[in-house]
Amino acid sequence: MATQALPLAQPKASILSRLGNARRYLMIAIVIGALLLITVLVGRKENTIADIVASFIATTITFATPLALGALSGIYCERSGVVNIAIEA
Repeated sequence: MATQALPLAQPKASILSRLGNARRYLMIAIVIGALLLITVLVGRKENTIADIVASFIATTITFATPLALGALSGIYCERSGVVNIAIEA
């Protein structure tokens, strides 16, 4: 008499594993939200919330623009066949 192996139950996938690549964007959104919340809580006695949020967005755009332009110039150089290792942002 031969014995048969019972099929093993597959573990259920967690919510985070079902999200796939959306986990990265969710984490970025959570970090940005947390930073915004901390900024508002720290500075709400001196400034209005609208001023704090506007300053937060303006500072983010100010510092992100050179980095984004440097990254775009690197992409254009690479796509044209020129290897430019001196890209400065």
